[in-house]
Amino acid sequence: MRVIIVGSGVSGLILGHCLLRAGIDDFVILERRSDPVEQHGGGIGFFPQSFRILDQLGLLDDIQKLSAPLRRWAHMDPRGHVVSDGNLWDILTKK
Repeated sequence: MRVIIVGSGVSGLILGHCLLRAGIDDFVILERRSDPVEQHGGGIGFFPQSFRILDQLGLLDDIQKLSAPLRRWAHMDPRGHVVSDGNLWDILTKK
């Protein structure tokens, strides 16, 4: 059976990595863009439950070396107006 992974985002790439670790190499990752890496700003956030999976795959240490902790965020509507925001550092340090 051949596995088809749609999209080369974080989930698709991690799934491909998992398949290789399981000895399954008959898969293809489909991506509509010619360059899956965007050339403008952005970020990827991982929730704590993701760390266990990344650790089991042996990827957590490398990802943490390349990462910075999330200190602030903002949710915006389609027009760019802030709907809600938060300062995670203040929440964690109870300021």
